[in-house]
Amino acid sequence: MYTFKLPYCCPMEVKVVSSETDARREVKIFILWRGVLARRQVRKLRHEELVWLGMIPGNLNLLLHKSNVVKLAQRVEAVRRVTQSIFEQEYQDALIKVKEKIRESEGNDMREMMQDQIRQWFVECRPS
Repeated sequence: MYTFKLPYCCPMEVKVVSSETDARREVKIFILWRGVLARRQVRKLRHEELVWLGMIPGNLNLLLHKSNVVKLAQRVEAVRRVTQSIFEQEYQDALIKVKEKIRESEGNDMREMMQDQIRQWFVECRPS
């Protein structure tokens, strides 16, 4: 009688009676190995499915890499927001300057023109 153990993933011992032929022993060993390989495949597929469903983390290095990418994206977004606020402030300042410049250069002319239009309207629409 021969006794041998399968790999660590299959905790059973196989007993083969010495009266069996070599062919029958080979068949038994082949059947057991096929079972071991099938269990490995099932374990691997189950793990992949759980990762796909998000129930367990997949590759931790990938998670760390994604974490670094997210942090980088957040830093880029913060820099972009600061830059946008600076440009927005510059735009508002330029807009105020343009309005003041127009008011200085054309303000008096616009006021006189509006007063003339109001006077003309009073003259035309005043009851006689």
